[in-house]
Amino acid sequence: MKYLSILINILKGKRSFNEISKDLVFYSALGVIDKITPFLILNIAVFFFKDSELGVYTLLLIIFTLILPLMSIEVNRFVESIYFNEKKHLYYQKRNELLGVLFILGITISPLIYIFISGYIDSFFLFSLMVISVFPFKIKEIFTTELRCGRDKKTITKISIITSLLRLIGFILISINEETRTGFYLILTFLIPINIVGFYIFFNKKNNFAIKFSNCKNLKKILIFCLPFVPYTFSGVLQNQLDKIFLTNQTSLSMLGIYAILFSFGMPLKFLSNSFTQAWTPHFLDNSKNYNFNSLKRNYFILFLIFIIIYYFIVKFILDKYYPIKVSEHHIILIPLFIGFYFRSIKQIEIPNFIKLNKTSKLLYEFFITLLCSVSFSYLFIMKFELGIVGASIVFSLNQLVSLLTLSIIRKWHLS
Repeated sequence: MKYLSILINILKGKRSFNEISKDLVFYSALGVIDKITPFLILNIAVFFFKDSELGVYTLLLIIFTLILPLMSIEVNRFVESIYFNEKKHLYYQKRNELLGVLFILGITISPLIYIFISGYIDSFFLFSLMVISVFPFKIKEIFTTELRCGRDKKTITKISIITSLLRLIGFILISINEETRTGFYLILTFLIPINIVGFYIFFNKKNNFAIKFSNCKNLKKILIFCLPFVPYTFSGVLQNQLDKIFLTNQTSLSMLGIYAILFSFGMPLKFLSNSFTQAWTPHFLDNSKNYNFNSLKRNYFILFLIFIIIYYFIVKFILDKYYPIKVSEHHIILIPLFIGFYFRSIKQIEIPNFIKLNKTSKLLYEFFITLLCSVSFSYLFIMKFELGIVGASIVFSLNQLVSLLTLSIIRKWHLS
């Protein structure tokens, strides 16, 4: 019986690795669908739009990513934590109570946000659209999270394809008319599809979405779990965007547009690492005892590093061959950018540990450390040393490294 038990565990392990491998392939393909349209939009737009308009688009996108964590708390993480531990009707109840929390946050916080960012957005209509878009954005995120946990790959693929097609159609329409080739119209190709898809999911009755308000006890549980993710997500935004904000104030919108184009070449690395995390997390949270995760992580990180090296030379060739000299001459910044994305891929694997053990409050340490470092690095390399987009790329890489080291230390000290 002892040897039979060992054999069963070995077979389970092989089956688990096969499942993760299949999921990794699927989510990698899905990542291509999700990210290919924003990537193409920015890299095709360089031939039709002014650099300054691309800079405006990038700045507006930064503002939206700053609004998201402030108004939405990381509800998808809570979905991951309750999906495998609650009966179906209780899961729907708790999930819909999350929507009630989002609704209240949207009403109370949005006026305060407008006071701080009104100087960057001239159009009140655009700000209102950004605020409204937070809710459907999180609806889509919650729904795809539960689909991922439930292994419903068909529906996830359908949602991704529809979103990407809507963005592509919108981009084609504004590119046809020269008067609409502005950063304002370009950001609409990002926001409007979010609203269409998100609200379609919400109003589709078979998805069981509704806005419910928690009692004090349930609200407290939700907030205790979710609130620590707000500063963590905000620190992630700072790691990704603070270099661009400093760059805007120090150089010009044109240079920001060029930096955004080069930064977009890191998107394939981002969605590949996201794909691994998406494949990994449901298995890890569901039943981690049957998996040799350390071996899997080691193999993944080696393969990912090899891929990055090969990918760098491919991108350099494309830039030299097909892109304007004003963009290709800055290819050197791809090296620190790609290193930063590598650190980011390792960092993402740490988060499920905090969810599994319900220790999300420990993420607050990461927020304060990375906030201090992000501001310090941005000031030194962009303002003090005046390194421009080279400095911005170095800041991005250092921010990801600090975040990775901080999470690793916290996990070792508090989760072991």
